[in-house]
Amino acid sequence: MLRLIIPGRTFTQGDDVNNSGEIVGFYVDTSGVEHGYLLSAGTFTSIDYPDAALTATTAINDNGNIAGATCPTSACDTTSEGEQGFVLSGGVFTPVAIPGEVGTYVNDITNNGMLVGAYIDAAGLTVSFLAIP
Repeated sequence: MLRLIIPGRTFTQGDDVNNSGEIVGFYVDTSGVEHGYLLSAGTFTSIDYPDAALTATTAINDNGNIAGATCPTSACDTTSEGEQGFVLSGGVFTPVAIPGEVGTYVNDITNNGMLVGAYIDAAGLTVSFLAIP
């Protein structure tokens, strides 16, 4: 068993591991800010969506593509309003959002790029989705 301890963090969670042993998840720093991370070949890399208040990485496929969710404001973490999913591939973030809905998040990404996640609709219901590239 690998014990993942990241100094200077108040909380760390691993969410997915691919067949190469790369791990993604999120951590909370001492200021209370949530960041995604990648642990690959013993190297820890923090992942932050540009201009976001918080980032969580939830999945990694065997191609090294990472999926997750981000919020533009810290309030979004509790209300989900404005939350959007993302895919990080080759250093480029691609947003994933269901148009017109309150918030979207991505839970998993397959090796051929299919995404599974959920969104919160205007009535407050959580609805699952499957996105096929």
